[in-house]
Amino acid sequence: MERTLISQTPEKIGENVSLSGWINVRRDHGKLIFLDLRDRTGIVQVVILPDKKEAYQKAKTIKNEFVVNIFGKVKERPSGQSKEGESTNKLEIEVEELEIISATEDDFPFEISAKELKLNAQTLFDNRNLSLRNRKINDIFRLYSVLLDSYGRAMRADDFLEIKSPKILSSATEGGANFFKIKYFDREACLAQSPQFYKQAGVSFFERVFEIGKNYRNE
Repeated sequence: MERTLISQTPEKIGENVSLSGWINVRRDHGKLIFLDLRDRTGIVQVVILPDKKEAYQKAKTIKNEFVVNIFGKVKERPSGQSKEGESTNKLEIEVEELEIISATEDDFPFEISAKELKLNAQTLFDNRNLSLRNRKINDIFRLYSVLLDSYGRAMRADDFLEIKSPKILSSATEGGANFFKIKYFDREACLAQSPQFYKQAGVSFFERVFEIGKNYRNE
């Protein structure tokens, strides 16, 4: 069966779906096991009943951040159990089959599913591959992507031409000491401090130019 994204599940109530993602939180209530499944589009609650013996036994071994595939039916949550917020808070997936794709072996240095990670910068960046899984930090990058896309579309709508200027230069273009020197084959070069010089040159033949680029400043 073709994979369904979590954001698509509200449109599939009463249907069987195949979902894949990370386990955000696992809750064992004795007879019932609940999993919060996370993919790139959102989070949905998954419930495993004891009569699904194989899936139930696998769910007993699952920890946070396991990667799984599940096959089950999309159902509306019982009255009074739905929550405000995401559209998936009003439904749950009743599991028929569960497959563990990847298991976590070590404990994490922090709780990835926390609403806010209060970490010092060293811990945050030393574990960047984990901290980026946190919902709040992940959303920062999604917002950044939306801003870049919106800015680019606004500029193109006003007839600006997007350019990509060189980032390795033979010498610093803006003076000062805040530039990065690098070795370029057998020569010394610098990383571009900004694209401004090239944008000014581009105006002379394109009239309107813009660049969403990188500035390399040794600060």
